[in-house]
Amino acid sequence: MIKLIFEIVLLVNVIDCYQKRDAPVLTTQPSWVPTCKRNGPDTNKCFLKLFTSLIQQTIKGNPELNIDPIEPLFIENLPINKKNGAVRLTGFLRNYTMEGMGATKILDAQMNFDKRIFSVNMYMPQMKAYGVYDFKGQVLILPIAGNGNSFLDIKGSTNKLQMKFDLVNVHGVEVMRVNKIQRFDLDRDDVKIRLDNLFNGNKLLGDNANKFINDNGKNLAKQVEGVITENLEPIILDIINNIVEKIPISMSFPN
Repeated sequence: MIKLIFEIVLLVNVIDCYQKRDAPVLTTQPSWVPTCKRNGPDTNKCFLKLFTSLIQQTIKGNPELNIDPIEPLFIENLPINKKNGAVRLTGFLRNYTMEGMGATKILDAQMNFDKRIFSVNMYMPQMKAYGVYDFKGQVLILPIAGNGNSFLDIKGSTNKLQMKFDLVNVHGVEVMRVNKIQRFDLDRDDVKIRLDNLFNGNKLLGDNANKFINDNGKNLAKQVEGVITENLEPIILDIINNIVEKIPISMSFPN
């Protein structure tokens, strides 16, 4: 449940949030784009440097490439609709602010250019999110309903992804386009959530419900892992392609 809500808040079915934007492809190589060999003993080391730079540009934004910053990330409104399984929720989250992505670290990155596959291992020390919720449903045996303020505190977030890419022509220039996430592993050291005003403000019921949700977080997360990764994919692809499609492959991985 905790992990489900966190991932929904962050990226799933986002409305008025992150959008891929068109911009001219770079014509001059900036200092933050290293040139890597497609195959060689230092390819992975160079790709780690490149991918770290791409994430940094995405986090802080780059007006030249029409890239909006994602730190902090604001979500105006998004629906929640999960009707099957141990966790069933309907409703929405609104006016959510996400803080902490600026501290993301790329722990490892590997590139297999011939197979058009790369993998990355990312770590986020802490993510805090706050906004308004309104939903009803059931968590295991516990019916749950309410509306009000909510707060999430996620610590030790590790994301391991393997992605498939192609080389495509954009504005007459060959660039990389990531088209599929082949593997997506999620892990969180600790996730806490607080939902105010559950059960029309009944403090006893609300406190017990919050405790139940937090106590059963890991078990519930396993049951929704597949739904999370499937729904996250298109947004992650937009975030990555919003920058890699603006960098000529002749700059980053010349033939």
